[in-house]
Amino acid sequence: MADATEVPIAVFDGGDGSFDPNDYFEFYAFGMDTNYSGSRAYFLVNGNNGLRFRPKEKNKATPFGGRNFPFTLLRKDRTVFYGAQAHGTDDDGFYGPAIFNKAVVRSFTVSNVDTTGAAPTLEVALQGATFIPHRVRVSLNGQTLGIIEYSVQNRGVASFAVPASLLKAGNNDVSLIALNGASDVSFLDFIRLTYSHTYSADGDSLRFPMTGATEATIGAFTSPDIRVVDVTDPLNPTEVESRVVANGNSWSLTVAPHQKGARILFAATQARLKSAASIVTNAPSSLSSLHNRADFIIITHPSFAAALQPLVEKRNSQGIQTVVAIVDDVFDEFGFGAKSPHAIRDFLQYTQERWKVAPKFVMLVGDASFDPRNYMGYGDRDLVPTRLVQTKFMKTASDDWMADFDGDLIPDLFLGRLPVSTPAEAEAVVAKIVGYVPPAANRIVLAVDKNDSINFESLAAAARTTIPASYAVDSIYFGKLANANAVSNAIYTAANSSPSIMNFIGHGSIESLSKLNVFRSKDLAAKLSNSGSTPVYVVMNCLNAYFFDVWSYSLSEALLRTPNGGAVAVWSSTGQSEPLPQGELNRAFYRIIGAQPGITIGEAVTAAKAATADQEVRKTWSLFGDPTMQLSN
Repeated sequence: MADATEVPIAVFDGGDGSFDPNDYFEFYAFGMDTNYSGSRAYFLVNGNNGLRFRPKEKNKATPFGGRNFPFTLLRKDRTVFYGAQAHGTDDDGFYGPAIFNKAVVRSFTVSNVDTTGAAPTLEVALQGATFIPHRVRVSLNGQTLGIIEYSVQNRGVASFAVPASLLKAGNNDVSLIALNGASDVSFLDFIRLTYSHTYSADGDSLRFPMTGATEATIGAFTSPDIRVVDVTDPLNPTEVESRVVANGNSWSLTVAPHQKGARILFAATQARLKSAASIVTNAPSSLSSLHNRADFIIITHPSFAAALQPLVEKRNSQGIQTVVAIVDDVFDEFGFGAKSPHAIRDFLQYTQERWKVAPKFVMLVGDASFDPRNYMGYGDRDLVPTRLVQTKFMKTASDDWMADFDGDLIPDLFLGRLPVSTPAEAEAVVAKIVGYVPPAANRIVLAVDKNDSINFESLAAAARTTIPASYAVDSIYFGKLANANAVSNAIYTAANSSPSIMNFIGHGSIESLSKLNVFRSKDLAAKLSNSGSTPVYVVMNCLNAYFFDVWSYSLSEALLRTPNGGAVAVWSSTGQSEPLPQGELNRAFYRIIGAQPGITIGEAVTAAKAATADQEVRKTWSLFGDPTMQLSN
């Protein structure tokens, strides 16, 4: 079974009708190529005899007149993640090498060219990186094919005719060089070479087109043990009758597909057949049951399920019916076994439409990565995937997308995430949440960046007008302190003094605050000592929630994970946005918590998003924490 379709198999049990340890079965399988997975899951269901390959059929056939067919080689390297592209595509953000004023060469291995067929073509796609006009020269095997011209951070795509005589058996080199000086920089998206291929096997296998009720011969196999399958419908393949003929030191296959019309066949020697990448036992789950009910659903990577039990017990004791869903079960039931944020979204929407009691709150537990397929080799850090979306400034993560069913950029459930990577981190963060008690005396610390082209102090003054009267306010103005060390010391002193809320207003980067580079992720564990009282952090700057990086931990993650205190929850941005909408968001948050004492943090941050029309703010602000947690008593 694959993608809800039963797939035929061939069973080799020795003819005794029982499946013994040395027996095996075969089926035609093909992978997938999504942003999140390159593997397709096939389910073998016990207790059902299932479909079998149809018997081979002999057919009367006429000779197939084709000498060649269009054959395409694709070269798409994924070595650089570039999230700043402006064209807004839904690709994965990965590209090949930078193209600049020194030639970059990429090679293709070509075989079985028919020079009497249609002329080859070479298609090249590039992604602009710098904000100037781009001119890139494309050459093949030392001969210039043409120039691609495009501008700034747009895409440049061109197709070139290739003289058949220019292709050669073996390596063929495509050279790319930028012509507009040192600042002319782009990234390679893909190179696609299409040429006329003879009906001859490449390395003992070939996927090729044919017409039904005609007969063709495929040569150049090194073994007579050849299988051929009609894969026109890859989820319903059929084995095809064929003859194998010896030709000296090689063998050829004569085949005639029995179904009419255009067909696609796949032929391979037995040695080229592959085994499954992995075989695991699947424990059935019941997330699609109509009898399910919950107020709060936690979707977690399986390694964190045990660490969540204290939180589940506490919320249940408070009358918040809490259910834990293992993310692998979500993928199985709502993604046909494939990992993706789409499966999580489909599951959450299903709970709203079909569960007996639909949850209002959802929390994702596990880290995510912009490299879910581990192209860069840093390991599998994509434990519970996020959704990458295009904003005005960059491609970045939006967890809220998975709970936004009407497309207004406001989640329809109150959503948070614990971006943890190990069970120990999960246990520590859960302990903070379970042990959290809103302070008896409400106090806010406003940490305000130094004015530059942006008047952050005026944004802070506007925020103070909306802070509820029940909150005392302490302020730290970076521009009034002597230097970066003084700013850093003031922030740590305030953070360790047990405020209710730490509110940052200013510039931000992934790992620190301000252009002063203070309050850095790597320093928090040593300098924060507020384990007795962990505040909520409300962060109005850029990039502090860039949690899906593969090289470092964002400031927001570090605050949540800090063992000696840090934060019980952080609300901050995964991307970039303008300061004025950030200020609008900040003021809305304070108006809401003032008007609704006892509101949960999930409800407060969602309502604050609804109070601004700015799309960048709506897309990028993420809550790290438990959305059911109350902000005050």
